[in-house]
Amino acid sequence: CRAALLNKKKRDEANWCARNVQYLELTVEPTFEKDFMEAMQMPHMVDKFPHLEGVVPDHVLNQGPKGPVKPELKN
Repeated sequence: CRAALLNKKKRDEANWCARNVQYLELTVEPTFEKDFMEAMQMPHMVDKFPHLEGVVPDHVLNQGPKGPVKPELKN
């Protein structure tokens, strides 16, 4: 904020940002609620982010919307 007061270039940049921000009403999108709820889980309910194994505790990674998820059996 202080930079914008002291620096004309920063004021111009802030004005440009203010003029170019666009509001999107996401809740009117048909799949928004489903996509949002899937993204609330850790890991994402659709994209499992395997690179988080070893970084995020197993009890967190294995949570589903209704509690712990049983590991999938591999054939």
